Amino acid sequence: MKARSFLNLQGERRIPFSVFQDLQFAQIFSDDVVQVLSHPCDAAEIKARQDFFRLLENTDFFEKVSAFYTVLERLNKLEILKRQSANTVSRFWILKEQLKGYLDAHQALSLLKGCSLTDRIIEARSNSAHLNLLASVKADLAEMEHLLSTVQLFDLSFSVQSWLTPDHQSESFYERIVASAKSLGLKTEPQKSDSIPPDETLSHAVTALFPAQINALKTYHDRYDSLPIADFLNDRKELKFFLEVHRFTKKHSLPHCYPLIAPRKEIWATDAYDVFLISKNVNPVIPNDIFVTEEEPFFFLLGANGGGKTTYIRTVGINLILFLSGCPIFAKKAEIFPFDTVLSHFPKDECFTNVGRLDEEFLRVEEMLRQPNAFFLFNETFSGTDDQRGSQLALDVADKMKTHKKCGIFVTHFYEVEKADFPILQPLVDINAGNTRTYKITKKSKVSSSYAADILKKYRLDYQSLVKRRHGDAT
Repeated sequence: MKARSFLNLQGERRIPFSVFQDLQFAQIFSDDVVQVLSHPCDAAEIKARQDFFRLLENTDFFEKVSAFYTVLERLNKLEILKRQSANTVSRFWILKEQLKGYLDAHQALSLLKGCSLTDRIIEARSNSAHLNLLASVKADLAEMEHLLSTVQLFDLSFSVQSWLTPDHQSESFYERIVASAKSLGLKTEPQKSDSIPPDETLSHAVTALFPAQINALKTYHDRYDSLPIADFLNDRKELKFFLEVHRFTKKHSLPHCYPLIAPRKEIWATDAYDVFLISKNVNPVIPNDIFVTEEEPFFFLLGANGGGKTTYIRTVGINLILFLSGCPIFAKKAEIFPFDTVLSHFPKDECFTNVGRLDEEFLRVEEMLRQPNAFFLFNETFSGTDDQRGSQLALDVADKMKTHKKCGIFVTHFYEVEKADFPILQPLVDINAGNTRTYKITKKSKVSSSYAADILKKYRLDYQSLVKRRHGDAT
């Protein structure tokens, strides 16, 4: 079946709303955009949307899309007026405008040829039934406009008694006054009028006054009352997604790119930025590289508070979700695998949701790990317990991730995890500037880690020695 819309949201893939809360998406994009982002795409759909976003960077194409969107906005307003109008005569004028908007929308859509995404929509809406309907609308619209032009010419008087009579002249009273003033060399002010919907009594009067025209208009109304504009009304919602993301990207001058589709489960990106900080106009925003591969699919991220750990995991999560919906991401270049979903666990002190007790954390993490083909983000999970217990739980999660070849990042302050055979990320400090924080995240060398562990053990400053001292067991 050919795709009939700009966003193919029919798949079963979903990203939970809690992930968007953890990553603070509500402070970056509207709810409508977040709703679309919660439906990750497959590789083919990602490519199709990337092509459309690329074309939006072309001024000519952007103006054509904007013109199409303006027509769709008009159709949407007319549909609202139609539902609100209980006046028969008013509905004739609304229908006439809808028919005109329907033709304009088809014309505006046809100007968007040349993109795989729009080409498939145009093809799906170019069957014989659609073409026959377009021809019928064109012919009938001209006749409706003629009929309505005769109906709208009448005189209304409230002197002595109210009466309504046809005005067979081609000019309104205002037009006649302007013509007379002009002949006398006088200037007139533009006509001012208030838009007041006529009540049903006036509608009945017009109906009685123009019976032939009203009967003809009723025929057209019955014929097109169910005009198939649902696709166009849906286009308006979906184009809003593309235009909002495009404007956000254009507003912020930092580098962005369209990642290649990785054939294996991996994420690599150079100079990736935290979109949340960008939206808050933080300056400067420090970029970081991301390297998650099949050989090293899981990392612990260790470091002191304020070193950029949460910013880093947010950088990974937000850019990954943008990629999964075919959007540009904020990085110089990237290659990313199309995971089915993104799952996160952020404790209470790192996000704006309530998480619960340790046992609830444990059950939630267990449920997360049952999800196949997901990318996992853990931020200080199990931080509510002591270091020994928390370290063990974190290592249990890491073991399961490794066994089942799952990809993810685990931010933690449990330094005991360094002893295990898992790759470690850490914030980089500038030792030449008094250990100043750089907010750059780098992979920790296993050699240096092992050497440091040996030094700590030699001077009995390692974790186990400190625990024994604390309990008075050291000699």
